Amino acid sequence: MPLTANRIHQYLNEQEVGYTRLIHRRDDNAHQTSRGRRRLPNDFAQVVGLEADGRQFLAVLPADYYIDLPRLKQAMGVKQLRVLPKHSLATFFPDCEQGAFPPLGNLYGLSVIVDESLADYQTITFNAGTPQESIQIDYDTFVRLTQPRVMD
Repeated sequence: MPLTANRIHQYLNEQEVGYTRLIHRRDDNAHQTSRGRRRLPNDFAQVVGLEADGRQFLAVLPADYYIDLPRLKQAMGVKQLRVLPKHSLATFFPDCEQGAFPPLGNLYGLSVIVDESLADYQTITFNAGTPQESIQIDYDTFVRLTQPRVMD
């Protein structure tokens, strides 16, 4: 088991969180992973790194969604908002593989915003730091752990 998965599993176990490990083939992105698992794409959460007025955070949204930066910028009330390049986001996740970042920002010192549409599902599924493993937990548990700002 990769170091990242161990870290995430250890954290979830310490928090007494029930979770399901999902092992799958290596894919290029969250949408392909969710399709490869024969699930609807919006049941799989992707992570996007953002910087708002110099502060970095994670946006968590369904795999088939895109961020509307002007709308998010206005909703957040910030002057500047940009997507962080993946190589830049990788510095916050030194034990994760590129593009397989988990949405557990609290575990990596980052705040989290989450798209409100994910609340429509009882569970949230996300990468566990490697393209071969995903974790599925109750959505309410995810909210309890990360204390995200919920936005549309």
